[in-house]
Amino acid sequence: MGIAHITTIQPARLSDAIGATISRSPWLLPLIACLAVVATRAYLPTCVDVSALITWAERLLDGARPYVDFVEVNPPGSILLYTPGVALARAVGLRPEVTVEIVQILLMGLSLTLCRLILTRGRLLDGHDQALLLAAAIFILGVMPTDTFAQREHVGIVAILPVLCIALVEIAGGKATVAMKLAAGVLAGLSLIAKPHFGLLLAATWMSLIVARWRMTPAQRLRGMLGLQWIVAGATFAAYIALTWIAYPAFYSDALPKIAIAYLGWYNEPERILRTPVLPVAAISFIILNRQYRSDGLSAPTLLLSGLALVGVAIFFLQGRAWPYQALPALTLVCLAFAWETTRAHVSWRKSRDLLAVTIALPVIAFVWNLDRQERRLDKIVAAVTQAHPAPTMLAIAEDISVGQPLVRRVNGTWAHSVTHLWVAYGAISQLRTATASANRRARLTVYLEEEIADLARSIGQGKPDIILGQIGWSERQEMDWLEWARAQPALATALSDYRSIARIDDVEILARVDSARGRPSTAASR
Repeated sequence: MGIAHITTIQPARLSDAIGATISRSPWLLPLIACLAVVATRAYLPTCVDVSALITWAERLLDGARPYVDFVEVNPPGSILLYTPGVALARAVGLRPEVTVEIVQILLMGLSLTLCRLILTRGRLLDGHDQALLLAAAIFILGVMPTDTFAQREHVGIVAILPVLCIALVEIAGGKATVAMKLAAGVLAGLSLIAKPHFGLLLAATWMSLIVARWRMTPAQRLRGMLGLQWIVAGATFAAYIALTWIAYPAFYSDALPKIAIAYLGWYNEPERILRTPVLPVAAISFIILNRQYRSDGLSAPTLLLSGLALVGVAIFFLQGRAWPYQALPALTLVCLAFAWETTRAHVSWRKSRDLLAVTIALPVIAFVWNLDRQERRLDKIVAAVTQAHPAPTMLAIAEDISVGQPLVRRVNGTWAHSVTHLWVAYGAISQLRTATASANRRARLTVYLEEEIADLARSIGQGKPDIILGQIGWSERQEMDWLEWARAQPALATALSDYRSIARIDDVEILARVDSARGRPSTAASR
């Protein structure tokens, strides 16, 4: 009897003690979530794309001309987003990878603070466990992205949240202040700069407002359509377009046509996209939400967030790449929908517990998916490269950006090419192999391919990088030995004659420049 009494009562007492501690210290759960964010950022590396864009931001601050001296496959905003973090790194003497993530954490803090102010003024947080909701939001925004933290999708979804909160308040009949609308509009414009696809989420939110105001007078509907936040968001994005048109005309005249044909002209196979967890996660989420709707009903914010998550799923499929970070907006919105529903006071403990389990499970699934990718043994590649040269100039003959990025930053190297990877060559070759491309398209692809080969040969022959990384065998999208392809091009074969292989690790062959006078890999810096 005594043992039974202990085993049944002690867990209850422990649970009561934990509950009492949390109730007395509402800051405890958000603090734990913040510590989880810090621990995750300390453990996980910088995103490949972010690392590459940091390099281009450094070039920009050093005076190089984007889309002339170097070519980024994305619009100028992708570089400009990371320039403040790089400038901060130079000012305080930290690594740019650290300061870029600090800037992103500050953006998260600003966004969540503004969201709280908007929702509090609209009385939408009444009846919610606010500490738990804040902790869930911090966990979803800060931990779930894993190594895609500060990626453009991450910047965009964080920046768009305040304007969504204003929409929630207005649907409920409340109002936000002018200052709140101004700040939310600027952040919404920032989300468009980060990724223009967020315009679809903004459009869906705007339409939701129109539908919610359908029974109102025409004047009231018009005020909703012409809300200050929408005007400011549009003005911010228009100012960005004007700035880039003036400052970076080469993007529109030279780079964009090439990007449109060579890079945007191919998509992953539909079955590859369907193998991602996006559809199963979305389906299971909406089945659970539908059960909750039938039993206890769903709040308007939950309905809007889950509806926008569906738009996010559509955006993921429209991009046609199946890359995990592109699903981040959809996963974030559906997780926030569950977090909102979980923290409602009237939800029974049993259902709250079940919803909380789903709220935790979804970010974990996303976390695992982001990390479940074929990874190279980067430490071994770093060791081989630094043994050949302590701070090399280098480039990659590869269609996968992750062959050279963030490796070049890990070895304190200097990128010696005008592009991060051979995205033009891959796009051209993959499309030229099909019979669907028109004669005009094939002609333009052939010209672009020849230009990329000539540029690569020039970077090798004139720049004489210390290290060349060749992608061999495995490729994310196809089986192709890019080093073998390069050696079959006469101009590249001549340029590569001064290099010999020093190591093969996974799908990367490492070539070092040979000192012709000594017949061994050069160790002299060639900056």
